Amino acid sequence: MSTPPPLPREIINALSRWQILRKGRWNLNDASACQVALTAAVQSALKSGREALSRSLHDFVLYLGFLIDGDMAALNASQVQRLGKLEEAVLNLLRAERTGTASTDTRKRILMLAPDSPLWRTLAERLETPQLKTERFADPIQLLARLDPAAVAAVLIDQDFLLDLGSVADRLEGARSAEALGATVIYVNRSRDLNNRILALSGGADTSLEGDDPDHLLARIGELVDVRNQQDNLRVLVVEDDRSQAMYCEAILRKQGIDVRIAGDSRQALEDIRAFVPDLVLMDLHMPEVDGMQLTALIREDAEFALLPIVFLTGEQDEASRFNALRAGGDDYLIKPVRPRHLVTAVVTRARRARSLQRQFSHKPAVVATQIMHAGEFVGLLRTLGVDRPCNQTLLLCAADSGRLRRANAHLVVERENQFKIIKQMRDCLAAEERLAPWHGGAVVMMVERLPDEELMVRAESIRQKFSNALQALGVGDGSLAVVPLPAEAVPSAETLFDLCERTLAIARHAGGGRVGRALAEAQSDLSADLSLAIQKSLALKPTPESTSCLYQPIVPLHGAARPQYHLHLGLKVDLDGERIVTRRDWLPLARRTGHAIDLDRYAVLAVLERIAEARHRQHGLRIVVAVNGESLIDGGFRNALQSALAQHGLTDPGLVLSIDHSEAMMYQAKLKDAREELRAARVLLSFGRVGSEMKGTDVIDVLRPELIAVDAVMMRSASQ
Repeated sequence: MSTPPPLPREIINALSRWQILRKGRWNLNDASACQVALTAAVQSALKSGREALSRSLHDFVLYLGFLIDGDMAALNASQVQRLGKLEEAVLNLLRAERTGTASTDTRKRILMLAPDSPLWRTLAERLETPQLKTERFADPIQLLARLDPAAVAAVLIDQDFLLDLGSVADRLEGARSAEALGATVIYVNRSRDLNNRILALSGGADTSLEGDDPDHLLARIGELVDVRNQQDNLRVLVVEDDRSQAMYCEAILRKQGIDVRIAGDSRQALEDIRAFVPDLVLMDLHMPEVDGMQLTALIREDAEFALLPIVFLTGEQDEASRFNALRAGGDDYLIKPVRPRHLVTAVVTRARRARSLQRQFSHKPAVVATQIMHAGEFVGLLRTLGVDRPCNQTLLLCAADSGRLRRANAHLVVERENQFKIIKQMRDCLAAEERLAPWHGGAVVMMVERLPDEELMVRAESIRQKFSNALQALGVGDGSLAVVPLPAEAVPSAETLFDLCERTLAIARHAGGGRVGRALAEAQSDLSADLSLAIQKSLALKPTPESTSCLYQPIVPLHGAARPQYHLHLGLKVDLDGERIVTRRDWLPLARRTGHAIDLDRYAVLAVLERIAEARHRQHGLRIVVAVNGESLIDGGFRNALQSALAQHGLTDPGLVLSIDHSEAMMYQAKLKDAREELRAARVLLSFGRVGSEMKGTDVIDVLRPELIAVDAVMMRSASQ
């Protein structure tokens, strides 16, 4: 065992002065002189390597100063007893050193201002290492008494002690020297309250850790404690038009061993990034010419800088403005004026984590490294498809139905970490030549091989299920997936394709989420994009009286009185600047392409049969015409539903007329023969609509023998002219 250095004379003198004061009469002047001597003894003990003795003397000085500041003319019994205990603690350390039984604990300390709970007991136990010692306090006064800046590595403050955070931070800031950062102040925001997080950061916390997961908290605390060490080889680019502010940041960061470069002109920042290759960009939010949000958008377009951390410097106190900055692609923000510890903590933890993430990408096997791409690389690849050779790819976009990969009020850092975890799991779904990349909003974008429609949808559902399982493991609900098959040539722009993905996801979510949506690759020329999206959203829902409109239009005979006849017009209610009714002419093409036409035809026919059953005693001979698709008539499920409804209402002569286009009758002529016999047996009439004046396709009329034929009046008028 090494022999400790001789006891400094300042310690002996201070204790001798105290002994004289204790044995004599209490006097404020003598007490003040004793306080000065003991303060010098604290520093001497620290310099000689006696940290435990220094802390004990420091506690003694603090309490003595409390009595002096209170102008105590005389001491009561409890105060004398407290001073005696403090003196005894110092003397015990000196006796142990003299007898060789002292255990010199040179570890740095982590102080905790927190309640006695399982979480904090776990943190205290697992943070205790050969280099670190933990101490927990439930009383802020006790913690302040032990707040020796030279020996404390970090102070952890639970959300229950938010109001005490400022006094701790101020004490540490006042003791910080020009050469050292001092302890890191960490606020633990267990409830993820956003307002409290902002209060903590503005009150002096270096960072706010969100949630109550001990593993996550331990990993982040380890990073933050290490911030106090010199950060050699880290590179930071400061983009700031205010020269004094830029130099202030540069001076603080350089003292921590960080290589710093200043970019005073935001227009040249991209060139500076390429030349300097920083680990992090520290950027002013408001600059002339190109502001911080615009510059961030430009940086994020380059695949090489997709993982480059960007931390904003802003004087904005408005939370909405700061949120917009993060949404533009920033990783964090610091509010001016920024405290030195807060600045270094934000910069170092972000930069080191980005380096770690880069290593995780770069250390993967060669095949895997080409599968996982940056978002910018993915977009660049998308723009090359269909140029040199035919495209045989399908674009997939997976996203959480909740719109986030984190629990409520969790920091954006959590979402990005969760996104990377999911990407690593989704990689197993891909073949060697297929690709995936992180996308904004916590989504994952994939490029897979084009398959026949049925096989493609089966595979898409398998991928969606794996994505949803990963989401559920994170506790953020279910997910949906958009499928956009790409044409062989003339692939639309990346912007158009991703807009189509987003619209398709919106439709899937509107229908309840947890499903695969297939985009309509060809847009209808006569419908606006907004109307097309609104119709698709309504089609995704099961037809109900609330989502549809049934209009019965009378059919007026040309000659004399006849039986009452009506034509059902089934409208679709859509939300487009208020509720709007869309007619069959507009919704039918989209319903056919999304596979909802048969469901709507079934709903219309069942609604008509119910109406006929209600009115048959009042309107004898009632006949209602319903337009349906040829595919519906040849669908077994449609015909079974029709037969069941006829039997349920006891309709042996229903007066129901099913009308299909003449062109569809010609297309499905062979398949319609069996359906026609079933309809005839049930006394359901068949009508051909939109028959031209030239009466082409008369053979299908001879075969199916419809009871009614509707001739297109417009075509008749044109023929007569």
